[in-house]
Amino acid sequence: TQQIEMLHRRGLKLCDTGTSSMHGFPPCSILKPLLWLYRDTGKAKYLDYAREIIGYFSDPSCQAVQFAAKLATGKPLQDWYPEENGHWGKAYEMMSLLDGFVEFYRMTGDKSALDVAVKMQDRILRDEQNLCLSVGYNDQFWGAARQLNGVSEPCDAIHWMRLNHDLWLVTGDVKSVDAIEETFYNAFL
Repeated sequence: TQQIEMLHRRGLKLCDTGTSSMHGFPPCSILKPLLWLYRDTGKAKYLDYAREIIGYFSDPSCQAVQFAAKLATGKPLQDWYPEENGHWGKAYEMMSLLDGFVEFYRMTGDKSALDVAVKMQDRILRDEQNLCLSVGYNDQFWGAARQLNGVSEPCDAIHWMRLNHDLWLVTGDVKSVDAIEETFYNAFL
């Protein structure tokens, strides 16, 4: 609560905080825990702030988190911010954030949040599934599907399985179960 009030008092958006090479992804990954706070307390301020975070993803002033617009380009994740040479694409922070999108859909029924998470899942499967059958390359979305070897972080495997579990619960799409199984039996174990 104090951090939300402090950011508002200073006129700061959460998407503009964090280190410059991360473009707000780590701070915005509080979305799911924020929604759990709302669920457990019923305090509207938590849901309101979650809506504010979701709003960043269509706010042109938060360029780094423009998932929907960047998905529409068809470009692989590692090409979304060429000036950063991939340093923005922390895999587990992005997947944690996407998990928050799924939770937002569960809490509010906002289909657009779920659509972004599903499209990002497809993009990650297309461009970022590595040879270990996890995702990312050394904790970054750097085009892991095109790499000649695989470096997979345990945290990436865990977040990928968690995201796919939540997506499976709301969509029933078997591709999510397949992704969990491949990652668990290959990369995670």
